[in-house]
Amino acid sequence: MAGGSLLTQGLESLGSKSKAIRIKLAELYALDDKLQAAHQQAKRDDDLGEEVVTKYTAFLTCRQQLIAELERQNIAVPWQLRMTIDDLELTVSPRQGEQEHLGDLTSLGSLRPGAHVLVVGDGNFSYARAFLRANSSRIGNSTADNSQPLHVTASSLDTESQLVEMYPRARSILDELHAGGVQVRHGVNATGLESYSFQDEAHGSVLFDRIVFNFPHYAADGGVGNKNKRNKIHRHRQLLLEFFTSATQVLASDGQIWVTLCAGQGGTRLERKQRAVGDTWQIVSCAASTGLLLHDAHFCPVDELAELGYYSVGYQSREKAFWIDQSITHVFCSEAPGRGSFFPIEWTRDVSFWVTDEKLFTEELLLAVVRDHFSSETMTVSMLLLDEYRCVKSNRKSVTYRLDISSSCLALSRDLVNTLAQNALTAIEGSPFGASRAT
Repeated sequence: MAGGSLLTQGLESLGSKSKAIRIKLAELYALDDKLQAAHQQAKRDDDLGEEVVTKYTAFLTCRQQLIAELERQNIAVPWQLRMTIDDLELTVSPRQGEQEHLGDLTSLGSLRPGAHVLVVGDGNFSYARAFLRANSSRIGNSTADNSQPLHVTASSLDTESQLVEMYPRARSILDELHAGGVQVRHGVNATGLESYSFQDEAHGSVLFDRIVFNFPHYAADGGVGNKNKRNKIHRHRQLLLEFFTSATQVLASDGQIWVTLCAGQGGTRLERKQRAVGDTWQIVSCAASTGLLLHDAHFCPVDELAELGYYSVGYQSREKAFWIDQSITHVFCSEAPGRGSFFPIEWTRDVSFWVTDEKLFTEELLLAVVRDHFSSETMTVSMLLLDEYRCVKSNRKSVTYRLDISSSCLALSRDLVNTLAQNALTAIEGSPFGASRAT
């Protein structure tokens, strides 16, 4: 089975939970296919059509029935089934209205007058040029409406001499940036931003409202010359982790970090072609490790940026382009009341223990102990029995349960989940009904 849209994408694993869920899930997939077909026909006819409304209503009814069955079996409800009606994707542009409000790489959203923007790892600086051209009336010493101008700092890892050697056309770009009021910095390592002095005349040291890193890439030995050398994926994840760790130290409390990756790299549900989790950069998990939430994700406006003068370079550290179609921009923010995650992180952890009192033990009692360690206000946790084993010699019964853990408002990192799961297991082992498997 495979989902036909973001409404059902990634639900396949639910089919293994029980026969009732498998049947209802198959029905949901079929209704989703019919809904998408009806909607495409309505778009061709330039009309919403009664058929779409009918299919939509049937889909929502089935979806609610599936949610009820999952809750009855104490199984975590995936984020796809928790999407509100306003969020449901019925067009090729997910959450288009919200995206227009958030903005994209041409605007970086609603920036207050006098906001500070930092662009890191900009290669040939053509993105900074594109942003300048799109916002020239708001950048520089004077603005069109006499408001405070945006303060834009563009940087790259290379020294200026390295830059013009690798990217000869960068010289004219630098000239345009200087003339337009953009501050240019060379030799800036995006994984050590806190070690640099970023200041302006009015405020001294500044924190940034936006930090932008487009197409980060770890290049072994500089990435030059050896076409057969492949960079291990954990190196890219480590680069992201070190960048996020550094960026949070120079980010304003209500600031945002924008990271754009090539198609397939990020590993979110927005990817049009899904990869196995282990084959992605796991950007959301990397960010969560530093306390950042995925506030939004949307497809990069490749054509609009090209019209503004952006072009990709850096393939094998040369002035060669790389494929950026269907690339995705990920927008991160710090945890705060009222902020939610665009794609909540989901984790699974298995716990095993001896049942010391089979008359006392119930799954309801176990779940109550587990939930004491996962706040119901910020996290959702459910469990499923994976295995039972009875020791022939002692007649003791051992059980293994899988915990499904998720949060729509926390940067739920791997370390945090591991700590909470271990605390829950310790509580189980110290309860009247459980004991450690090590005994």
